[in-house]
Amino acid sequence: KCPRNELVMRLQPEEAVYMKVNVKEPGLATKPVQSELDLSYKSRYEEVYSPDAYTRLLLEALRGNQENFVRSDNLLESCKLFTPL
Repeated sequence: KCPRNELVMRLQPEEAVYMKVNVKEPGLATKPVQSELDLSYKSRYEEVYSPDAYTRLLLEALRGNQENFVRSDNLLESCKLFTPL
C-alpha cells in the first residue's frame, strides 16, 4: 500500500514547507517510493537573520506601516456582519 501524498506548511517556531509525494523508484523497477521536497528555512537560510513574527510586526509598526493592523471601524463592521452567523 502506498502512503498518501502530503503537503505540510509549518509556521512557528520552525518555519518549513515540505511535500511528501509518491514517485517511481529509479531504475527498471516499478515500485513506488515516498520522496520529500523540503524547504526548511532554518537549514536552507542559515546565514540570514530571520526574526520571529512579532518582531517583524513591531518593527513595521515602528516604521509607521499600518497594513498589518485593522482599523477600529473595520473591526466594528466585521463584528456586525459575522456576529449573527
